[in-house]
Amino acid sequence: ALDALIVSYMAIENPVLSAFPWIRPDGESGYTPFFRQVADANNSTSIASLDALILLYRSIGDPMTIPFPGGRHNFQVAGKRMTTLNEMAYPTAPDVIFVPNGVYMPASQATSVFYEAQLPVIETGANIFNIYMVATGDLNVSYNLEAKVKSYSDLGFEGVIAANIGDEILIPVRIRENVEIAATSLEISYNRNLLEVLDVIGFEIFNIDRDNGVLKAAWIDEHGRNFNANDQILALKVRILNDISVGITYLEILSGTEFSDRSASVLNEVSLTTNYIETSPTAIEALSEIELLHNVFPNPFRDQTNIQYTLPKAGKVRVKVFNHLGQQVKLLADELQSAGMHNVKLDNSDLSGAGAYFYQITFEINNQVVTKRGTIMLTK
Repeated sequence: ALDALIVSYMAIENPVLSAFPWIRPDGESGYTPFFRQVADANNSTSIASLDALILLYRSIGDPMTIPFPGGRHNFQVAGKRMTTLNEMAYPTAPDVIFVPNGVYMPASQATSVFYEAQLPVIETGANIFNIYMVATGDLNVSYNLEAKVKSYSDLGFEGVIAANIGDEILIPVRIRENVEIAATSLEISYNRNLLEVLDVIGFEIFNIDRDNGVLKAAWIDEHGRNFNANDQILALKVRILNDISVGITYLEILSGTEFSDRSASVLNEVSLTTNYIETSPTAIEALSEIELLHNVFPNPFRDQTNIQYTLPKAGKVRVKVFNHLGQQVKLLADELQSAGMHNVKLDNSDLSGAGAYFYQITFEINNQVVTKRGTIMLTK
């Protein structure tokens, strides 16, 4: 997703790109011809938001982008004359751009797909050229077969959702700390013997590989999205297939996970958390205290916000909103709800002007009543 973010910045001439001299050299306003070629995912000879969108779909393994549309090759090839064998030009702007020939397809013969270029005048003596390949769309030149595994986020488990085999529930994945994110790539493996992933909430671009139990999802937002501690970044709608008990890590974050900020820099060590699942009929009774995690996103808000909460087990739920005088102004929910993550929306039209409001979640289960409260800020 970071590469897609950079391409979207190229489309709008964002000055952040000065951090990538191989794309925009110091003191120059335009982009280097070679990296315009690398960014042109649909082979249209121009850079636009469509190229960024194609790269997002490519990052999740969408078959419609494999191969790239328009006959664009998986790699672009360039070269630069060097003075010694030990010099490396990559990824600085090259002197020579190779022209791709042939239409790449997965079963193409090597002789039908090739690159050629007219080298500069060959001089007497040794002529040294550094020839290199850049993966199409790899604008931050991070693709390296010999590179170590990326630094990626960890996933912790806390709180319990109690469910039965066959239940469909929403499992939230939250961010532990306050952070602003402009690009997100998630790669998550799940235990296929325990869960069937049915849907992904929070990402419009995602791909579920049910054969291998891997989920990939991505988004970019040039303005950045602010997350507070315990805000949900996505939720998985799943069906419980077999017994699960507390302590079993049924999800795992893989190395394809990456978060980036608005300066197109990678955010290291962004930690995520989710809930344990317990299928034992006595799971809730064994808890000394029922946990009910909740948060509001965005907060403050202008038009609409979401009150999100996770029920440890099915039960009766009421969600109310009060003004600063303690007067109820909106009833958002009053019903039986299933275990797992839930979301209710609150519009500014439900409230009586800018200011502070309070919400209250009441959860009734097993003759117990749990109440949680929080603050909401409506701005002008």
